[in-house]
Amino acid sequence: MARIRPGRRIAPVAAILAVTLFAAAAPSAQAAPDPSPEGSNDFTCKPSARHPRPVVLIHGLGASQANNWSYMAPRLKAAGYCVFSLTYGRDPRTAGWPYEFGGVIRMEDSSRELSAFVDRVLAATGTREVDFVGHSEGTVMPRYYLERRGGASKVRRFVALTPLWRGTELAATPFLRDSAKPFGLSDPGVALVAAFCGSCPQFVRGSRYLNDLNADGEAVPGIEHTNILTRYDELVIPYTSGIMRDGGTNIVLQDVDPDNVSEHSAVAFDPVVFGLIRAALDRPLAPRATTGGTSLTALRLSRSRFRSARRGRAVAPKGRALGRRVGTRVRYRLSGDATVTFRVQRARRAKGRVVGRRCGRRTRRNVRARRCTRYRTVRGKFTHVGNEGVNRLRWSGRLRARRLARGRYRLIARAVNSVGARSQQARARFRIVRR
Repeated sequence: MARIRPGRRIAPVAAILAVTLFAAAAPSAQAAPDPSPEGSNDFTCKPSARHPRPVVLIHGLGASQANNWSYMAPRLKAAGYCVFSLTYGRDPRTAGWPYEFGGVIRMEDSSRELSAFVDRVLAATGTREVDFVGHSEGTVMPRYYLERRGGASKVRRFVALTPLWRGTELAATPFLRDSAKPFGLSDPGVALVAAFCGSCPQFVRGSRYLNDLNADGEAVPGIEHTNILTRYDELVIPYTSGIMRDGGTNIVLQDVDPDNVSEHSAVAFDPVVFGLIRAALDRPLAPRATTGGTSLTALRLSRSRFRSARRGRAVAPKGRALGRRVGTRVRYRLSGDATVTFRVQRARRAKGRVVGRRCGRRTRRNVRARRCTRYRTVRGKFTHVGNEGVNRLRWSGRLRARRLARGRYRLIARAVNSVGARSQQARARFRIVRR
């Protein structure tokens, strides 16, 4: 039997991924072109004081607004919300079919449809903001709208069902894609799948789409994120890809209801999930900056000499012990809600000499003066979503999943609020030691 190279299997497996997601998200055909689910798209609806923002429902791959939201839409409407939904991303080549799969074109293109729909909802309801409830692809496609099409200022809350912020490893697709690269077959395989389903390759862990969006973090500053995951997710693998690492509220369904066995598609028809959605939409609003700048002050480290952790994330979870003299506690103060980005610079001795407050060229007169210190930025960063007032986090001394080497450094922090205003840099010096 002839041996099959790993690269030659990427296209068939990716095609199976596309077909599988189609089948899971679209359980039944619709005779009408694009019917709205019951309770949705009443453009005469005016939000109440109790529910002041309209809710926009965003379906998953291969689905439509009707079959994805037939359970949630009427219940949200009965609870007093103005509910709206759309079917986006249909391939023009399927026009006239009894059922047209949604979400199958490139997510960048689908985000244009979402942008136009949100503007229509805002105009009809007379509001300035909406809340999003997305499922599967409806969690990662809207990020392009929020981050690249100026949508963040129009959305206040984003409830994500079975999100995949870092993609999926379904059918070992990332491994096969990466294995095919040495043979020059990775790009052709991805292109083959994209010809039938433009969004399918974008779901895979390590895709260009996800890498681009995640380059500056997963949470969108100024938006209140709630992520609802299920341990029985058979399409988002691992399901922890839906845990937002730099902000938001992460909820695993089985932590709330241990006997719940809802998988990827079933969460959109689950009464417990409906309760979690309502709780996320109804909770009191956190303060949100609307005008002016922001300031970050009082950056302090609990210890300035410490060891870097051998493993783990940059920001250590609450309750997890780092070890003796490992890592440090970071404390800072914000004038308003903002997302803080932390970077690290390493100190290096330069040939020059300190002359006053400047670094000058070494001469015979200053040869015995203190040598200058130059700082070079270390690759990598970590972020923390902070609130007005004092904030604290535990830093493990790691960046980009690597330990910092022994030496002298300084931590650089800068805050950005919901309207894009940046604070001045704050700095704190520290030393990484061996023991």
